[in-house]
Amino acid sequence: LAAVYPVLELEMAVMQVIIPVFKALDTARVKGRTAQEREEADALCGGFEEDPLMQMNMQMYDLAHLLPPSVWAEYGEEGLPALTGRILANVAGRKSDLPAPFVGAWVSFMREYGWDGADQLFVSSPRYADSPHLLVSKLRHNSSGGISNPADILKERVANRRRVMRAQEERGGRGSGGLFS
Repeated sequence: LAAVYPVLELEMAVMQVIIPVFKALDTARVKGRTAQEREEADALCGGFEEDPLMQMNMQMYDLAHLLPPSVWAEYGEEGLPALTGRILANVAGRKSDLPAPFVGAWVSFMREYGWDGADQLFVSSPRYADSPHLLVSKLRHNSSGGISNPADILKERVANRRRVMRAQEERGGRGSGGLFS
């Protein structure tokens, strides 16, 4: 029983400190008195290096760009089921006509994120591991022009969050015009 106490203390800290802070930030993000307050709250809610969704998006973007543009062009939108079959044949070792870095990254991605998929909160929704064509479709989208690299977006959000944090600290915290005053 004594081993459980540290875990319970941590859970209590999360419930009593962290959740209320993010609730206040989210409220300020949506209902802040000024545009600056809303923008600062939004910045403080994001830009975390270990954000699991951003980590997955970065890996997905990188995976998409490991497949040569000529392969994407060869299949087009209608050919994605055939491309999925080709990828799976390469993963299974029945073919070896795709770049090894792509195949290795595919295997790693599926190992780490194969449980995910659209609407993953619903148990009945297909996962990437069950329906790899869903991943290939997202990769296709990531490979096309006009999609920003999530790593660049994250760097920008981290810098913005840190800038806002410095500004909040310089204003002196509670009662000085900060978000929690």
